[in-house]
Amino acid sequence: MTVCLAVSANGGLVFHTIFLGGMNRERFADFLTQQRLNLDPDEDVIFIYDGAPAQNNPPVPAPNTELRKLPRYCPFLNIVEQAISSLKAAIKTDISRPEIQRLMGDRNVQEINDYSWERFEPIFSWMPYSEISEQ
Repeated sequence: MTVCLAVSANGGLVFHTIFLGGMNRERFADFLTQQRLNLDPDEDVIFIYDGAPAQNNPPVPAPNTELRKLPRYCPFLNIVEQAISSLKAAIKTDISRPEIQRLMGDRNVQEINDYSWERFEPIFSWMPYSEISEQ
């Protein structure tokens, strides 16, 4: 899962998107374009991004838009990294609640109960029995 955020010094979180899979150049360009469409086209906008490989030389999404890359090895300057760190901490806190753990435990027990020999026997049927029992 990939989370993309646009954060403004004036307005905080102004845009986000979440999708399955990793970031690539096309997705990053689409993200910049989508974000730019949400802003006043006459306003000068500066997008600041880090140096992740998928963000290498992105196209400028619209007129009146400038792209600036953060210096290498400066995560403390990257407000998006800080926001995602806070989000992860909140998720970890939330899933550590006893009622959530019980729900997760119930789901895990059900999954374990579904792992019967009958379910996997066709996969291992080609092996001699002695090889299966030795492992």
